Amino acid sequence: MVDAIGKKKRILGVSDREVRRYRIFSFDFDSTPRDLTETPGEDWSEEAKLQWQQRREQRVAGIASDYGERNLDQKVADFAAFGAKPFSIVAHHNAMFDHVRTAFVSGGYYAALTGACALGERILSHLMLDLRDHYKTTPQYKHVYRKNSFDRWSLVIDTLGCWPVEPDN
Repeated sequence: MVDAIGKKKRILGVSDREVRRYRIFSFDFDSTPRDLTETPGEDWSEEAKLQWQQRREQRVAGIASDYGERNLDQKVADFAAFGAKPFSIVAHHNAMFDHVRTAFVSGGYYAALTGACALGERILSHLMLDLRDHYKTTPQYKHVYRKNSFDRWSLVIDTLGCWPVEPDN
């Protein structure tokens, strides 16, 4: 909109004064495992059941496209068994998690196990390196402050257990 003197009018609540602010989120959400395990309820309408069937067929076709058609039933079962991706605020963990999922769904169970263990170690190491400066006054700090990597996981786990960083179970 333009006012009487040719100046752009600002529309309250809509105009951004031509200054764009973008928030970039590095996470994704995939409902495929839920779609593969969910079954229509008896209270669902026929239209909802048809939509569910079409969505499930699309998901299976996507798995076939991504992982191949050979042993497709096993791949669909493995994809569903792997479950939804956990949310992570660290983007490169999401990418590594995708590698583990791909190995698992493709039938590379040992590769998936090895990758999952390595990813767990990496996350644990990042936790320690990122959190340790916040707990300089604790007795455990003297055991971890000089290290850039950790080979005694019991030390890391015990240290994180002493710091108030994980919720009580």
